[in-house]
Amino acid sequence: MADAAADVPRPGDHGVIDVDDLLAHYTVEELADSAEEYFARLDTWDVLLAKPFYSVHESADLLTSFGALLNSLELSHGLTVLDFGVGSGWTSWMLSQLGCRVIASDISSSALQIAAERYARFPLVGRVTQPVFLPFDGHHLDLEDASVDRVACNDAFHHVPNPEEVLAELARVLRPGGVCAMSEPGPEHSLTPQSQSEMRNFRVVERNTIVEETAPQARAVGFETYEVGVYLGLPHFVDAEAFARTIDPSSPVPNELVRSFLENRRLIRMRKAGTAIVDSRRRDALTASLRVDIAADWVRLTAENVGPAVWLQDPSDFGLVNAGAHLFSTDGQLLDFDFMRLRLQQSDDPIPAGARVEVVAELPHLEPGRYRVEFDLVAEGVAWFSENGSPTVIIDISR
Repeated sequence: MADAAADVPRPGDHGVIDVDDLLAHYTVEELADSAEEYFARLDTWDVLLAKPFYSVHESADLLTSFGALLNSLELSHGLTVLDFGVGSGWTSWMLSQLGCRVIASDISSSALQIAAERYARFPLVGRVTQPVFLPFDGHHLDLEDASVDRVACNDAFHHVPNPEEVLAELARVLRPGGVCAMSEPGPEHSLTPQSQSEMRNFRVVERNTIVEETAPQARAVGFETYEVGVYLGLPHFVDAEAFARTIDPSSPVPNELVRSFLENRRLIRMRKAGTAIVDSRRRDALTASLRVDIAADWVRLTAENVGPAVWLQDPSDFGLVNAGAHLFSTDGQLLDFDFMRLRLQQSDDPIPAGARVEVVAELPHLEPGRYRVEFDLVAEGVAWFSENGSPTVIIDISR
């Protein structure tokens, strides 16, 4: 520890604490110890495990901010997401439930224990992946270069005492074209009563988020773009007449509301330099051109990948692209939603954009009658292509 001085925050002090003084008097390792003590001293984990629903006064704001963060991350099923500074792990749990492969990281081992307990008490549902819990030493993440698709940081980066070093580490582990999104407080956060209390009593770093300073730091370590979200979080209610005036394009009111909300909220999205590979886990990239021919009991389906995404073919992956068909009566009644499911190829090699594949298969047995069959492609665990606006092929058959 550096030499003690009168400015060092101590419990019981009443003066305003300057966060820069706090950072000047303690090393990264000492502040990491403080973070561990903060979680390790807890007698019960109930409040943290109840997050984000632990307080009727704060839950709406937590969920609104996290919803904006989710939107910024441009997520797809199966993406590897580093959740940095997870605390009690509620954001990690939600990312896991969304189908992401989550790496939950925190500088406090006790915080990671709490996060693991959350998963134990609230099991994930469906085709999801359990998280990896990764301790952070304050300097280095034990991850390979370019090994994660996304980095999420929800109200955690402002606790980091060495932001330039950590930004470089986040950029290092991101894949080219990957996104790092942060939801953080604003430029006067350190002066709020709660921040002053946290710094004074627990030696918790409560930095201000000043985007004009962080943006050049981010670009210097490999982030190609640095964007700040302009949005309005919690609703502001007005009467019916005032609402009409509010949405009038000439009204200054919306700008005033947004400005007021953004005084203490920063939604930051950074994109690493390079080109991201888009694959069939991304729903909005699913587009195909289909041709179907039926002869006797056989069907020949030709699919051309006319979208930007590589079609995954590994059966263990989210986004495996198969051909499928729904069976209807001639009057449109659904008889069998999963009438057919066909592999597009035997190889697990991805199908690139612009490629064309053909599959021939025997039609399933049908009782005598007239039917309507709708052929489509499906990215397993993501969506049917038609749900994204891609055209299907409908053929009437008789037996």
